[in-house]
Amino acid sequence: MIPVELLLEANRDHGTRGRVRPRDSSIHRMPIECDGEIVGFWTPHTSACGRQRIGPVYVRPSHRQRGLVLAVYRSITGPMLACIEDGNVASERLHESAGFTRWRRYHAGWYWKRG
Repeated sequence: MIPVELLLEANRDHGTRGRVRPRDSSIHRMPIECDGEIVGFWTPHTSACGRQRIGPVYVRPSHRQRGLVLAVYRSITGPMLACIEDGNVASERLHESAGFTRWRRYHAGWYWKRG
């Protein structure tokens, strides 16, 4: 279970603002843990083209740049899809490290795919 405080924090963050509904219990989220503490989450989906997708993803600023999301990507096998908004250079670098390549443009950025 993801703590409500973490969901509220994510909903105020620039990268996930407005995309996290803290009170919506029907959305399945997976925790990201560090040293026994839940410091983030990822949300599994299947895209319309049948690829796995995780998003939104959130990690507390104090725990970023530790490879936590990269570890999540490496734990998931098979084709994947990601949506990265224009200007999100950190996300682009992360996805390149996880084996993604730019695929198709959408209104706010690029779809990236792996496999």
